[in-house]
Amino acid sequence: MVMDEYRVRIGSRMFTVRAEDNLGARYRAAELFKEEFKTKAWLTEIVKHAKAKLITAPEIISTTEDVLTQLKK
Repeated sequence: MVMDEYRVRIGSRMFTVRAEDNLGARYRAAELFKEEFKTKAWLTEIVKHAKAKLITAPEIISTTEDVLTQLKK
């Protein structure tokens, strides 16, 4: 399981979380938001307000030359 680092904004509050994907990051940040503000709102409702951005760059699995060669086929 590859975990990447995401920065997630909910309202003006910013969270840095580790998750497998964007949706997972938004849910993790929603959990933290819910705990911090002691709200009884459903996680799915909080997630609707969450915006996530990948911080960790994806690992390199092929070189640019390999990609260009594949595109020429």
